[in-house]
Amino acid sequence: TSAANGSYSIKVNQLAQAQQLGSTSMTDPTTTIKTGTVQLKVGAGAATTITIDSSNNTVQGLAQAINDTNGDVRASVVGDGSGYRVLLTSTKTGSANTISVTNNLTGGTGSSIDLTDRTVQVATDAQITVGSGAGAITVSNSTNRIDGVIAGVTLNLNKVDTSKTVNLTVGADTSTA
Repeated sequence: TSAANGSYSIKVNQLAQAQQLGSTSMTDPTTTIKTGTVQLKVGAGAATTITIDSSNNTVQGLAQAINDTNGDVRASVVGDGSGYRVLLTSTKTGSANTISVTNNLTGGTGSSIDLTDRTVQVATDAQITVGSGAGAITVSNSTNRIDGVIAGVTLNLNKVDTSKTVNLTVGADTSTA
């Protein structure tokens, strides 16, 4: 009801994505790993500490312990064809929401695991362009839901297609009146 009538040309340049990190590869999901603590933090959020002891010191146990904390990181075990990795995924999208890991898994006789062995997916902001030409406005947002670019309108971004411009017309709903 607060949206001003008008026509807008919008191009979706990039969707917001959550960062994903993959650990070193282990031969089996039940491979025993070292014990200790892991601290996970997403962006400027609160750090979550996970304790790994003799009850959960496997690749699967580590992933489950991370998920049991209900923090800002989710974990899964993925097979890469030659072994298994713990895949860490941020629950928040946007370039400011990268995952920080403090790995203090140094106790016991299990295998060492590096939770930041590879970046599987980079954390990115959504980016749209409103208009065209030299005066076009580029807007970035940490999520794929963008409010405030056009007053009273919420844009829900679903896919990138830089070759297409979406024409958005905001008008009064005269059929209801």
